[in-house]
Amino acid sequence: MIGLAEVENDKVLTDLCNQPELKQRGYQFCHVEGPDRRGIDCALLYNPKFFQVDDVKLYPYIPTEKQDSNFRTRGFCCQQQAGRRPLL
Repeated sequence: MIGLAEVENDKVLTDLCNQPELKQRGYQFCHVEGPDRRGIDCALLYNPKFFQVDDVKLYPYIPTEKQDSNFRTRGFCCQQQAGRRPLL
């Protein structure tokens, strides 16, 4: 698995997965449109031979310290397998 941040869109991920090194291994991706105003998202590249994606959710980052009211973050892309804890 390869976690990615600052992802522009799913076309970029498609292009990345079509690179020979990843394509020959059958890599796929999960992508979540987040609340970032810039349109920058999180994603996960994975080889379905070793990892099965059953669900994709965006879990928001909740800061533990007080932040500026204009502060926003993308959160985390999380893949889950049935009956298991989320993988972050």
